[in-house]
Amino acid sequence: MDALRALKEAVKNTYNNWKIWENVLFVSLDLNELADAVQATNRLLEINLDRFEPELLLVLLNKYTDRDLVDTQGNSRTQLLSWITNSFLCREGSAAAF
Repeated sequence: MDALRALKEAVKNTYNNWKIWENVLFVSLDLNELADAVQATNRLLEINLDRFEPELLLVLLNKYTDRDLVDTQGNSRTQLLSWITNSFLCREGSAAAF
């Protein structure tokens, strides 16, 4: 949890740094902090849609297919997938919101 807290502090100072947001995504998924993972995914898409690899995210999510996860805020894996799906669909014309 300390690592995630430190990364969240780091993005306050370097909000456009995709490397830090990518680390937020990885750590959030490891800690089952699904809302933070969605926020990191959205930010990565905002920073550089061409750089973001959706396949990587799918590989990380598939890691959890055998478990029914709920994060510390009560968000399920199903909710995370819904947020991400909506984020990708919203990219065409408007900003994604969750």
